[in-house]
Amino acid sequence: MQVLLIYDIKNKQEQVKQKLLAIGYTDNIEGTNGKTNLPETTLYREFTDKGANCENALHDIQEITDKLNIELIRVIAVDFDNWIGIIEEPDKRSSLKSPVKLKKATQLFSSI
Repeated sequence: MQVLLIYDIKNKQEQVKQKLLAIGYTDNIEGTNGKTNLPETTLYREFTDKGANCENALHDIQEITDKLNIELIRVIAVDFDNWIGIIEEPDKRSSLKSPVKLKKATQLFSSI
C-alpha cells in the first residue's frame, strides 16, 4: 500500500522529517516522467506488510512527535495508489535555498 502523509507541527520540522525518512518514508515520488520532490511536510511511503493501511502512517508520526514532545497540529494519511499531477519543468528545478519562481508547470506526472 502506498501512503501519502501530510502533517503540520509547530516546530522541529527537520527533526521529525529525518526520523520519518529513517523508517522508510521518502520526500519524493516517482512517476511516469521520473521523480519529483514533495512539499516540505509531505512524505511518501510504500508499505509492504500485508494488511498495512493509513493508520500505520498515523501511528508513525504520532509516535515520533510524542517521543520528541512536539505538538502535532494536523495530519492526513491517504491511500496514494492512483494519482496524477503536474510538476515543474525539469530544467527549471533548482537546488538553491531561496525560492525560484517557475514560469509554468508543464509536465503531466502520474502513477499510471
